[in-house]
Amino acid sequence: MEYEIDEMRLGALHLMIDLETLATDARAVVASVGAFQFDPWGDPGAVRADALSDERGGRIDLHLPVEVASQPERTIDAETVRWWFGQDRAVMAAELLGDRRMPADEVARRIAGAFGGIDNLWLWSRGTHFDVAILEDFLRGHGHPTPWRHHRVNDVRSYRRALLAKTAPGRVSDWEVAVSGLRSQLPQHSAREDAALDAYAIALLHHLNGCS
Repeated sequence: MEYEIDEMRLGALHLMIDLETLATDARAVVASVGAFQFDPWGDPGAVRADALSDERGGRIDLHLPVEVASQPERTIDAETVRWWFGQDRAVMAAELLGDRRMPADEVARRIAGAFGGIDNLWLWSRGTHFDVAILEDFLRGHGHPTPWRHHRVNDVRSYRRALLAKTAPGRVSDWEVAVSGLRSQLPQHSAREDAALDAYAIALLHHLNGCS
């Protein structure tokens, strides 16, 4: 375990990812891909400032057309579409109908280029069977190999649960207030902002447990 922690910290590049999709299986149509570079053991204040910044360095925020013809081999689930129609109209329009969309093959090329060639790349996401599985399938479908190693993928939910279990109750309350405060300042259901929020939550938990 000590070796793994050293591997995660020494010369590593950490990316929190989040996807917005039109289904929940690995073949889901991808609406947007967000990635946020962060230091899990760094200053949580700096992570928070990066999350609120308009600077584009160290992050990915890519949007795709969601029409069937644009991703013909991928799936759309009626239940997920209904969920989207239950969200705020401005949020839905920004994620699914915005004018920043680009062809799927170009998105795949940019992701493969951004993530590829990094020796010690660690990926973080909420679970390993949704965002990561969909992104891996998406890249393979466009002829790109998976640019990260399977043992360097962290499940945010499990990791966070383990840290919270050993965090003093008062500090758990501090963490909840701080994370809720940042969440209120970010657009909801935006892939890039959701990734940034999760990154801040992990960095802050490390800090509150004296792991920074």
